[in-house]
Amino acid sequence: MSGGESSAAGAKRRRGHVPRPRDTPDSPIAAQRHERQIKYLENERVPVSRVRRLREHTLLRFELGSFEAERLDRFVSVNLLHHRSFDWTLLGVLGQRERVEQMLGPRWINVLSCDWPQYRELTVEFHSTFIHHDDQYDEVDIVSFALGRQVFEMTIPQFAVATGFYTEEEVHSPEFLTRLRGANRRQRDYSIGEAELSAFWTSIADSPFSNSMVESDIKDPILRYIHRVLACTMIDRYSGEEKVSWIDLFCIYCIVQGREPNFGCLIAQSFNRGRRGGT
Repeated sequence: MSGGESSAAGAKRRRGHVPRPRDTPDSPIAAQRHERQIKYLENERVPVSRVRRLREHTLLRFELGSFEAERLDRFVSVNLLHHRSFDWTLLGVLGQRERVEQMLGPRWINVLSCDWPQYRELTVEFHSTFIHHDDQYDEVDIVSFALGRQVFEMTIPQFAVATGFYTEEEVHSPEFLTRLRGANRRQRDYSIGEAELSAFWTSIADSPFSNSMVESDIKDPILRYIHRVLACTMIDRYSGEEKVSWIDLFCIYCIVQGREPNFGCLIAQSFNRGRRGGT
C-alpha cells in the first residue's frame, strides 16, 4: 500500500465464547460469523462533509473503554507509511539484481511489491479492530477485523487467500500447511526457536543476538538493503527501520535459507503487533 488521501465516506481481546468448530464455507472470504460484536457510540452515517478529526469519522466512533477504542488511540495520530520497494534498475547497475531475485523468489517479490492505495480511515479502522490468536490456526475466528463496520472472521488459510497472495487451491496443499509460521521462544509446530534464530543472526551479523539488534550490524550490504525494504512494508514496522525485530530476522532467515514461510501467519502476526511511528 502506498500513501494516499482519505476516502469520502494491548493485549488480546477477551473472548467470551469457546472457539467454534471449523466448517468449510464455499468461499474462503465468506467466513463472516458476526459473532464478534463491536460497539459504537452512534449509528453509522455518511459524513456530510470532510471530517476534520479522524477519530470523529463514523467508522471509528468506537465505544469508550472498548478494545477497539484503546487500539484506536495508538493509530489515530500516526502517519501512513509509504511502502518502499526494490530499485531493480539500481540493483541491475550494481550487478546484484539476479542475486536478489534468486534469493527472494516470486512470492517474496510479490509480497514486497505492495503499491495499492491507502485510505486513512479504513486503514486505521482495520488496525484498530484487528485480532489474531497466534496460538491457533484453523478455527473460524483466528483472525478478525472490521472494514466499513463489517466484521470479518476467518481461519489462517482463509486470511491467506483474502490477502491475495495465495489461491484457495494453494492453501489446501500439504506444502502450505507445513510451511514455517514464525519464530518463537516457546516450542510451536512449524516454527523455529530462539537458538536457531540466534545462530542465524551470528552468521550474518557482527553483534550478539539480543533485543537490540540493528541493521548496521548485518555484514552483507544486500541483506541490509532487503531489511530496509522489509521495514517499510506490511511485514513489520514495529521497531523502526534501523532495528531488527524477531519478525525481520525470521523473514531474512527464510529468504537466505530459501524456505518460503506461511505468509498468512506471518502477515497476521505482524498486523497483531503494536506500532510506533506509522501504519
